[in-house]
Amino acid sequence: MDLREALFPDGVIEVEVKAVFGGVQIIVPPTLAVECHGVAILGGFENLNRAPANPDPSAPVLRVRGRVLFGGVQIETRLPGEKLHWHHHHEEHHALHEQKRALKRKIKELGRHDPAGK
Repeated sequence: MDLREALFPDGVIEVEVKAVFGGVQIIVPPTLAVECHGVAILGGFENLNRAPANPDPSAPVLRVRGRVLFGGVQIETRLPGEKLHWHHHHEEHHALHEQKRALKRKIKELGRHDPAGK
């Protein structure tokens, strides 16, 4: 989600993310205040908190919350028009895909060895 060109209203903008076997990338401009809180199981949730101690109530604040399983949430700061580094994210996506395939193989293997025949 690239928010570098977004026009935000005053106050808090809440975004809830959920990811399973995947990731979420949010790109924000350097001037946007960000609060990030979430839970990751076998993954990562970047807890980027970049908000002034005494925020201006009329200034926008992006509040990201969520849950992630076998994946990650990453928030990057980039200037509008700045080139993104997609090759790094492609490598992360490929690694997560490989983990997902390995887990599916393991589940299938466990099913074959189930003594109850289920």
